Amino acid sequence: MERRALAKPNRHLIQRGENWYYKRRVPRKYRAYETREFIRKSLDTSSLEIARLRRDALERADNEFWTNALFYDDDERSEGDRDRLRKALDRKYEAARSRAMALGFVYAPAEKLAATSDLADIMDRLERVSEVERSVPNPAQEAEAAALLGGVAAPKVLVSDAFDIYCNEIAIDELIGKSDAQKTAWKKTKNRGIQYFIDVVGDKPMREITRQDAQAYYNWWKDRVVPKPGKKALSTKTANRDLGNMRKLFGEYFKYAGEEERQNPFRNLSFKDKKSADVPPFEDDWVREKILVPGILAGLR
Repeated sequence: MERRALAKPNRHLIQRGENWYYKRRVPRKYRAYETREFIRKSLDTSSLEIARLRRDALERADNEFWTNALFYDDDERSEGDRDRLRKALDRKYEAARSRAMALGFVYAPAEKLAATSDLADIMDRLERVSEVERSVPNPAQEAEAAALLGGVAAPKVLVSDAFDIYCNEIAIDELIGKSDAQKTAWKKTKNRGIQYFIDVVGDKPMREITRQDAQAYYNWWKDRVVPKPGKKALSTKTANRDLGNMRKLFGEYFKYAGEEERQNPFRNLSFKDKKSADVPPFEDDWVREKILVPGILAGLR
């Protein structure tokens, strides 16, 4: 498909006067979601280069919407299978974002839309919904309205899911050049702090982690770094490493999701490193008798 697209750089483009338009025939198998035989939209430019870029965005948006439209009325398709359901909901969310873009709007969940959008923008969206209800068949009306009015919630990615995404997509550059054994050790070290958090707080959706959750995890470590009398204290270095791994997972995940402004609930939670007690040196005679004896290390590799 990509090769065919490269061979037709001006696909779905027509020019009327100086202005370029996106014009595309709706595939027959998607006619249940479109009453129009052709989609036609002004690209608001006389530049062919800019028209191609805007065409690519609209083409991608239409493809995603048509392919994923069935998920709007079939949320229970994957009930009992967390991974399949999560992927279905991810596709549903992406389809809503793509459709909103194709209609000339920026997608936002309803609560964010209500908090940040001005009245004119909301009225434009409502007017477009009314047009949809008059011109689009029933199977697609809900999908279009959800895309315009933020009716599809952002997917709930759990902490364990986010860690998989971090290992397999975000932190790939950290694994370059590492052997399989080194990769396993790297992941094991990172996973320990993540699993401890899940044990203490639960495998929560990333977007629902609060400052109180982060403090609960910090206090859990505090009880181990400064334990009750009679119990062995754990290292502050270990505690800081595990807290740091959760802090990094949260920050890197939302940076990857394009939400760099989201405040990190694990910020400024760490323990002051204890200074190690001075270790007395070995006695000179002991070194000579135990380590420097000729042949003492001959069996070592």
